[in-house]
Amino acid sequence: MRHKKHLKRNASIVVLMFCSGLAQASLKSSVIDSCQAYQNGQDDNKVNACTLYIDGFIDSSLQDGSAKNDAKQQKSEYMQRVYRTRTFGRTDVETNDVAQHSFCLPKSDDRMAVAVDVAKAIDIEQLKGSDLKSVLLDTLVNRFPCSGKSIARL
Repeated sequence: MRHKKHLKRNASIVVLMFCSGLAQASLKSSVIDSCQAYQNGQDDNKVNACTLYIDGFIDSSLQDGSAKNDAKQQKSEYMQRVYRTRTFGRTDVETNDVAQHSFCLPKSDDRMAVAVDVAKAIDIEQLKGSDLKSVLLDTLVNRFPCSGKSIARL
């Protein structure tokens, strides 16, 4: 009796793990299909899986700072102390140094225009062989490099 319970539980876990992998693969393929249809002119809606995914990617980059370059220079102890005392202990305040950001969005563009621009520029063949995050980040860096203009840094 106890053996059957464990067997059922283990089988359920394996099925759930398999289903989650299928869901991730399905998401990637639906985003790829949506981006491809958008680029080919088959889907001219501004709101589709491709543009929504890109908009969400930009939002998540804003929230967790994943679009910032990893090779940031360490602040001196003096600068760390300055930030700590003048920002009431907040340590997440960054300098306004353009070099530490991977891509910079123009403040004048709305987010949907940026998502549409990126959706048109994504290399679909590269998407099929790599993960979505790296391809999107590469596309954003190429389309919106930081050049010191009036920009929203990401």
